[in-house]
Amino acid sequence: MIGVMEVRDALREGPRDVDQLSRLLGAPKALLEAMLERLVALGKVERAEPPAAACGSCRGCVEARGCAAPMYRLSAQRLIVSCL
Repeated sequence: MIGVMEVRDALREGPRDVDQLSRLLGAPKALLEAMLERLVALGKVERAEPPAAACGSCRGCVEARGCAAPMYRLSAQRLIVSCL
């Protein structure tokens, strides 16, 4: 079973959504969602804006569902503290 340290390490490489984390870590999405929400509540992780669609509009994109997926990243405050 994975822990929050593995989730944190995966987010060090950059923002990811739950589907990406699930594939990378081999963990159920429900477990990852619960861990991410807890990390958000603790201020360790924050929601990130998904990247803009290449076409400029999600309405015309075949990947529209993926664009709306919430992304998560390590919190900016956490990154500043760890650099000191």
